[in-house]
Amino acid sequence: MKKALTISALLLFMSILSRAQSPNSFNYQGVVRNSSGVPVASSTVGLRLSVHDGSASGSVVYEETFSPTTNAFGLYNVAVGTGTVVSGTFAGINWATGNKYMEVALDPSGGTSYTSLGASQLLSVPYALYATNGPVGPAGPAGPTGPTGATGATGATGPAGAAGPAGPTGATGATGATGPVGPTGATGATGPIGPAGPPGTGSVTSVTAGAGLSGGSFTTSGTISMPNVGTAGTYGSATQVPVFTTDAQGRVTAVTNTPVSISAVTMGGDVTGASSSCTVGKIRGVTVSSTAPTANQFLQYSSGTTSWVPTSVTIPSVSGTVNYVPMFTSTTNIGNSALYQNGTKVGLGTTAPIATFGVTSTTDTMAGVFLTSSPTVSQFGVVDVEYQGTASTASGGFDPVAIRGIALAAPSSNTTEGVAGFGTAAGVEGYGQSTSSSSATIVSGVFAVGKGNAGSVHGVEGVASSLTGTPNTCVSVQGDPATGATLNYSGYFFGDVYVGGTLSKAGGTFKIDDPTDPENKYLSHSFVESPDMMNIYNGNATTGTDGHATVELPTYFDALNKDFRYQLTVIGAPAQVYISKEIAGNSFEITSTIPNVKVSWQVTGVRKDAWANAHRVVPQTEKESFNKGKYLDAKDLGKPAAAQIGAEFTNSGHKINSDQSSAAKN
Repeated sequence: MKKALTISALLLFMSILSRAQSPNSFNYQGVVRNSSGVPVASSTVGLRLSVHDGSASGSVVYEETFSPTTNAFGLYNVAVGTGTVVSGTFAGINWATGNKYMEVALDPSGGTSYTSLGASQLLSVPYALYATNGPVGPAGPAGPTGPTGATGATGATGPAGAAGPAGPTGATGATGATGPVGPTGATGATGPIGPAGPPGTGSVTSVTAGAGLSGGSFTTSGTISMPNVGTAGTYGSATQVPVFTTDAQGRVTAVTNTPVSISAVTMGGDVTGASSSCTVGKIRGVTVSSTAPTANQFLQYSSGTTSWVPTSVTIPSVSGTVNYVPMFTSTTNIGNSALYQNGTKVGLGTTAPIATFGVTSTTDTMAGVFLTSSPTVSQFGVVDVEYQGTASTASGGFDPVAIRGIALAAPSSNTTEGVAGFGTAAGVEGYGQSTSSSSATIVSGVFAVGKGNAGSVHGVEGVASSLTGTPNTCVSVQGDPATGATLNYSGYFFGDVYVGGTLSKAGGTFKIDDPTDPENKYLSHSFVESPDMMNIYNGNATTGTDGHATVELPTYFDALNKDFRYQLTVIGAPAQVYISKEIAGNSFEITSTIPNVKVSWQVTGVRKDAWANAHRVVPQTEKESFNKGKYLDAKDLGKPAAAQIGAEFTNSGHKINSDQSSAAKN
């Protein structure tokens, strides 16, 4: 339901038909009051102004709208002529003809449902009065030149008389005085062109030959010619090249023949054609031996003679099978090796490799062994790759793994590494797979155990650093969870986690066993210990002499937050303060009942960014079916260790190679 509003026009200035430089708009100020006469403070209203021609109900020649915000006293200001145009143009209003009336319409909700408050006649104001009675202003710039008129008809040419004999040229008479210039008429259409006068008469009195021409000076007639300075003949031949000499005017003054030695010509590229006299004496500046080559010989550079000499070559006998990589089966024969290439894949011991390089062994217990000490197949030196058995455990009683590394060292050794990898992409990569459907199955791509009596012991340690360049990112340990499971984690930790630097995150929560139902439910809160994804902003502000203060928030505030909450605390002396304008455009306003009041403020907002909208915190959720009856914090709830969620991730479910020494087991 709309409020009943009234409006009071306080000031109205207009400038029309002014010769002086006045603004192309005028101010309009009003006060919005409710039906009780109380000003409507700090509200955005909709305002529509219409200019009528001739009367209050005359045709609308211009209409515009505004959305002003009233101040604490219900007052608003607009400049007529600068709003959002609905119809007409402000510059197109003809203020010189007839009276003009301005109608005011208001929408208290700030929308487009306007209520007319009536129209009143626009009267003269100081600009207009000054324009009527003040001194004449400076003249405006000259208007553009009018178009050129049509060209008049050319008058008829009179008959030419018979030419008499040319007499001697008389002395040139004095130049007559120039007549006075008539006054310049007003710019207008060009008048017709008058008739053309008779053509001039006269004759050439003298011609002098220039450079390169022959012939003397003359006054009435004579001859000018170019002399022939060349000599007729044929120049150039198979062994001679013609040379031409010219003067400054480009005339050929001499032609001679110059002999050319064919042996001095430098040839590039392939040389073709028959020539019984041509021989190759050097290649890249090195002499070619004159000894004639025999069959199966090639030119070889000899450091002893510093020349190219024919050298014999023994061509081996080649016999092999398609796709096999060749090898020397003797000193003079080439046959099949054990390597087989199938497309882009190479196999050793197989003609169907399943990877870029595949190794298959049907006679040994392992496909490959890399040893650091004694070469016995029962001891893993570095790598045990791809066990393909069907038993739950391999021989020796330990779990089958993709890669296993064990290093045993004397007690005095500072560093031992079970597996160390260096690579341009992945130094060590492990892949574990099981087809078991048991929920108790544990599959590990890489499993690491660190044990020691002193110093620092690490199950997994990662160090990332640059070499000589500047990499985009250095990550010591990275986890990427797969999808499809009930729970997907990049990392899962028991006990304390320490971060020695800055922890950056897209979001965060605490997650505990729900105190109201610890067996079946979790309780999660977003940081700051709140079920909302809340941001907090605070500061101090001091109101001015008018009792107002504007608080500027970060430029990203409106884009990041919603659902604002405010807290104000007066500092120094008692006073009443309130939020006179809520947050809009990354700022809000505080008003005090007395001036110069210091106020401590706090604003909270709930995140509304895309990540937060997609990952809202659900405070209370059911535990997974397989975690019902288990606890995130079994110990502090007085429950047995077996009731701890994730207890199956501890190393108690893994075995250490049983054929190693007790130092590796304990």
